[in-house]
Amino acid sequence: MEINYKKIRPEQIEEVFEKNNVYFDRDIRIEALRKVLLTKYETEKKELEEKKETNSSEMSIKEFIRLNRLENYNTLSEFQLENDHEYYNDKALTNEYLQLFWDKVSAHIQTLSNSDAVFEDLHSLEQSEVKVRNVFDYNQVFRLRVLDPSDYFDGIHLVESVRHFNDTSVATEIRLLSNKYNIFIPKYWTKSDLQKRLKKELKLKGELTPSMIVKIDSSSVKKLKELLEQFNIDSKSHITKTDMIDIIIKNVDKNKVTEVAQEKEVEIDVPDEVVAAEKVKEEIKEEVVPVAKEEVVVVQNLQNEELMKIIIQNQEIIMKQYEMMNKKDQPETATFTRVFNIVLLVLVVIVSIIWIIYGINFLTS
Repeated sequence: MEINYKKIRPEQIEEVFEKNNVYFDRDIRIEALRKVLLTKYETEKKELEEKKETNSSEMSIKEFIRLNRLENYNTLSEFQLENDHEYYNDKALTNEYLQLFWDKVSAHIQTLSNSDAVFEDLHSLEQSEVKVRNVFDYNQVFRLRVLDPSDYFDGIHLVESVRHFNDTSVATEIRLLSNKYNIFIPKYWTKSDLQKRLKKELKLKGELTPSMIVKIDSSSVKKLKELLEQFNIDSKSHITKTDMIDIIIKNVDKNKVTEVAQEKEVEIDVPDEVVAAEKVKEEIKEEVVPVAKEEVVVVQNLQNEELMKIIIQNQEIIMKQYEMMNKKDQPETATFTRVFNIVLLVLVVIVSIIWIIYGINFLTS
């Protein structure tokens, strides 16, 4: 009996695939997605081309972007094709895709050494009416079964990925692409990112001095932007579409990106840390600096202990002399008062110097 995959819940099929270690290439899905969209693509492309020829001034920016995408439909990634299924919102397209997809997967299973066991398990699954909300959600059930070649991402060669998505996707779609691979993209670069950018550019210019490194490390976000502008370096703090693509590619597979960066002789500028989207509940807009708690310092250095004794002794001498002068019954004269004040001032200066010496010794010990 032939298996009607469309009438089996995808979660059940996934369990069978997991049990039997069934995997398939992403190209199987891409070919099926593209083939069923072909008629829609050609029709829409023709309409936009006619509009461009007759009156291009009436075309919106979105229409120009859309036309560029349609002209490159043969190279679109899996996620872009899935989005276009949603864009056309045609149930007939979805059914056609599912049929073609499962025909291809079934043919692939037949090539496996354990195909008999896989088909036996699939035959045992219960069949019923299955509601498919959209192609993307359906495909995501099998995300752990899909394989990409080592130098590809979402069906696109890594070397071409930045250019490709820049030319054929809008920023909103790129953010959704990051969600597909569970990669969080911030709205703004962090302080650490701005510092890294500034150091990198100054190093290339030969202007990254030790004093400048100290200045960069101690600067606020506002000051860092001023420094970037001062040296004619891009001071933007928001994440551009290209930045988003770079972040995604880097975090899909760090080893792949390293190879691509070497091949293209470029350095991809990305945040120091990227967090999984599901773990991020809110974005921090202001930098919060923790206040250190007061600590009781215990002087353990012997030299510092002796210095402390000298300070205390000098303070005691001052206080005793002051008390003695107050106890004398003889009338105070202007000369005597002036001499006493000078002596007292000298002692205070001496004690202050000793305190400074103690502080320096303590910090360097």
